[in-house]
Amino acid sequence: MCGRSHFSWRTGARWPSLFVRSGSASRSPSGPSRGSPCPSWERNRFRGVAGSDGTTHLLTPELRLSLNPRFEVSGIWQYNTAVEASSLNVRLSWEFRPLSFVYVVYNDNASHEGALDPFPARRQLIVKGTWLWQP
Repeated sequence: MCGRSHFSWRTGARWPSLFVRSGSASRSPSGPSRGSPCPSWERNRFRGVAGSDGTTHLLTPELRLSLNPRFEVSGIWQYNTAVEASSLNVRLSWEFRPLSFVYVVYNDNASHEGALDPFPARRQLIVKGTWLWQP
């Protein structure tokens, strides 16, 4: 690819690691909770695409928190400067018995004022449960 340059970069931070499971056993936390933030930024520059040139930025911070090995909250927010739109996804998971879970998920997608192609906000709340039955 003569004349083109490609570069990719990603960074993140973690403090202390999330819980590690082995089968049905899990390690106990040394503190009250564990977390894992991961900020991300992506820049895309294009030339001659559909007869135009431009630069876009994609911001994506992500966060995971575990209060204990059976309860976790995770969230990700994303903002795209090209279409001036953002999306949010938050998930709560709880293992109330071995291999039996309750999940609550919230999604929110919206464009901002002045967006090139505005769309109405879309919001969802999803609740799901799974239960392992062993006679």
